[in-house]
Amino acid sequence: MQDMLFLALIWGGVFLSCFLADRTKLTPVLYFLAFGSLMVNLGLLPQESSEFIRGFSELGIILIMFALGFEEDTEFFIASIKRSWGIALFGAIAPFALAYYVTLYFWNEPRLSIMCGLAMTATAVSLTMVSLKSENL
Repeated sequence: MQDMLFLALIWGGVFLSCFLADRTKLTPVLYFLAFGSLMVNLGLLPQESSEFIRGFSELGIILIMFALGFEEDTEFFIASIKRSWGIALFGAIAPFALAYYVTLYFWNEPRLSIMCGLAMTATAVSLTMVSLKSENL
């Protein structure tokens, strides 16, 4: 039952974030991050999510990626491959390199640095796609 309460709080934050983003003409991702960190720091949401929430969120990411793929026109994508390289550079390679070297600097552990770089890349790519989609780009 606790998981359903957390899920309701998350969805309420998503709804409020989308509402505020529409009013301020900013990307909803900014509000998602703000409300998520606010809810965790106020103790409304736990720092570690349960297995149910983790599984549910993984399912959501898969659905988002499929939805983005279904909406993409293959011919348009191939025609705009140069622009896609810029997105790949700033949406994947730069976050990986930054997270890798910062982690390597602080902990001096290459395996940990690779994992942090990959985690940052996985997050940055989906956030970049959602942000670009919200701007109709």
